[in-house]
Amino acid sequence: MENGHSIPVFLTKLYTIVQGNQEQEILRFDESGRILVLADQERLQQYLLPEYFGHKNLPSFLRQLNMYGFKKRHNNGVLEFKHKYFRRDGKIIFESNKEKK
Repeated sequence: MENGHSIPVFLTKLYTIVQGNQEQEILRFDESGRILVLADQERLQQYLLPEYFGHKNLPSFLRQLNMYGFKKRHNNGVLEFKHKYFRRDGKIIFESNKEKK
């Protein structure tokens, strides 16, 4: 987005979701701001996926995360995803995409 560089739509929407106050109970960053926590898969499917991505297909959403390099891990029954360039501050997303151009 900055300096004419574009961010994939999926990542932009994902970042919008995790920055929203109302979605925190469903999908959020952990306290460190480096890990996405998927706290409520059912509500993600019912509310957020249709609103932001036009479908209710959780496996498709998970494939997209994988396609963009997110690493999945289970933490006490909760799915978490980590990507070295996807962080709460957002600046790293822009920097990583600039490097690829």
